[in-house]
Formats: sequence, structure tokens, C-alpha cells
Amino acid sequence: MNEEWRGGEKNLNKLLQNEIKRTWNCVGKVIQKGRYLVTGAGGNIGRYLVLMLLENPENQVIALMHHANKDLDRLWDITERRNLKIVVGDICDSNLNIETEKIDYVFHLAGIVNNQMCIEYPEKVLETAMLGTKNILSFCVKNSIKKFCFFSTASVYGKLENVTDGAKESDRGFIDFCDISNSYAMGKQLGEMLCSLYECKYHLSILCVRPYHVITPDILADSSSMLGDFFESVSNGRGIVLKTTGSQKRNLIYVFDALAVVLYMFFAKDIHVVNVGNPDGTLSVMEVAEIMSKIGQEKYHNDQKVCVRCEESIKASNGIDMVSNLEKMCGALDEYKFVSVEEAITRCISMKNESK
Repeated sequence: MNEEWRGGEKNLNKLLQNEIKRTWNCVGKVIQKGRYLVTGAGGNIGRYLVLMLLENPENQVIALMHHANKDLDRLWDITERRNLKIVVGDICDSNLNIETEKIDYVFHLAGIVNNQMCIEYPEKVLETAMLGTKNILSFCVKNSIKKFCFFSTASVYGKLENVTDGAKESDRGFIDFCDISNSYAMGKQLGEMLCSLYECKYHLSILCVRPYHVITPDILADSSSMLGDFFESVSNGRGIVLKTTGSQKRNLIYVFDALAVVLYMFFAKDIHVVNVGNPDGTLSVMEVAEIMSKIGQEKYHNDQKVCVRCEESIKASNGIDMVSNLEKMCGALDEYKFVSVEEAITRCISMKNESK
């Protein structure tokens, strides 16, 4: 396990800096000063959480990541902050060897989320979800941390019957455990169970957050994701091809809006679990494809249209409508202004292009 405090300073790209300041102005007043551990710090969401926490120079952040070269590249713009420590290691290693000084808060995002990896290596997905989360929770108990945040997923709801107003936090649906493509959702369910166990047995203060589809600049580079696949097509002059009807529903939320919700609920509310989504972000896959196609026309002069080519041999990777019930979240953040899906994608493309 390698660890090192970073010295010096680097400037973030301006668009990213503006988004951090905008979000901080909305929720920064509730964020407590302290010493933070963020696992999965080089991931699609973890990187931006680290940035948010570093906005207060009095915070100290330990960023735990698995792949030194790949993940450090993702943190290229913050690795020289004085109040940031980079730790490279595997959460499945019981000897985490993390800095022994007191840690106040832990945000646990580490895990395998790549769709293809979940199909090819389901056993590793489950091992990371169970053993890795158990190791982090045990670390929290040993070090008497103030509060723990577990990043779960809205996929834990599975297929819900007779639900018309979206999945509430108390709902439970069916997940086919014989289908290895469900290893990610099953792993997160098991992680939530571990959180409940540690909360009950060790009185650890825990918040489980269940994000829907989070829009980040990084996800646009992941062709195994819906948004990444669509973006790859429009940015390379091709039309988006749907191999299903595109009628499935998805809720999409901008990464900085998601983090605003998580940080506010973590510090300002005493709850165990909350859905994280955009109140106006529930769209069909076809609608998302059309938005991306429109952006492709404006940014890349790509006039190709969305094409539907249904094939009987191909089924949707997730045949479940992911419709959100956000009553608990909206009740706490009733005045917060969420960024639209189209604007979120546009901003992420601009940030991605500026960071090249």
C-alpha cells in the first residue's frame, strides 16, 4: 500500500472549477470540517467527491484507489493539493494500512461497476462488494469514525410489481440471482445488509445512498455504458443505433447535483437510506438517444438520426424500468435547482474536451 501527502497546487480546468463552486455555494454550509477517507477516489463519481471536499482547504482528504496509473490519471488536476493524500491499495486486503491519524468521515464508493466486467468476472464483483465493504466497515468501527456513507445503487430494487409512482426506499423487488449480469445489483444488496449489521451491532452511524444513472464526463468515455455508447457514436459521425425499442425508463442526474444531494443528506439529515435522482430526469432510452443526437448535431455537425434495429436475439441489458420516487430527497432539498439532462450532458462534454 503506497501513500503520500501531496504538496503544491494545480489549477482545475475552469468549467470544472465553476461547477464545484456552484455546488459548494448550495450545500457547502452544511459540510463539516474534518478528515475524510474516500474509497474509489479515482472512479466516475469518487473523483468529483474528492474535489468537492477539497474545496474547503481546512479539510484533509485521503483518497484510496485501486489502480495507481489509471486512477491517478483521472485525478490529474488535484494530485498536488497540500491537503490530499493518495493511497493506492485493494479494499479486499484486510491490512488496509491507511494513515493511523483519526479519520472523521468515510465515503465508500469502491467497487466494480463496468457492465462488461460484471458479466465476465461476477465472482470478483461480489468479492469486492462483500469482503471490501466489510473491511472498510471494520476499519470504521476500529477507528471510531463519526459517520459512514455507502454508495449503493437504484438497481437494488430489481423488478417491482404494481408500483406506479416509482421505487420508494422501503420497496423490494425481484432480482434473478441465477443471471450473472445481476452481480452488481446483488453485491450492492449484500453491501447494504452489511451496513445494517454494523449499524445495529456496533452503533455505527450510516447513510446508504441509491443513485440512479449519474452523468459524469468520465462516463462518456465508457462505451459499455448507455451514455458512453451514444456519445461514441455521435462524436465519430455515426448515428445512434438502438437494438431495442428504447421504451425503457431511466432516471439521469448530473454528478454535481448527485453529490449535492448526498452531502446534504449525509450532514443535515439523520436517515439510513435515500434515493438520489433528478426530479425531472426520468426519460426513456429513446428520449436520451434523441437528446444525444441533438447535441451531436450542434457540437459535431452530425446529422445522423437515431435508428431502431430490434433483433430477437438481443435483449436489453436491463429490462427493468428504473423509475424513481424521490419524495424523501425532495422533501429535504425542496428549493434546489437541478440541471436538466440535456444541459448536464452538454456540460460534461465541454469539461471532457477542456481537460484534453
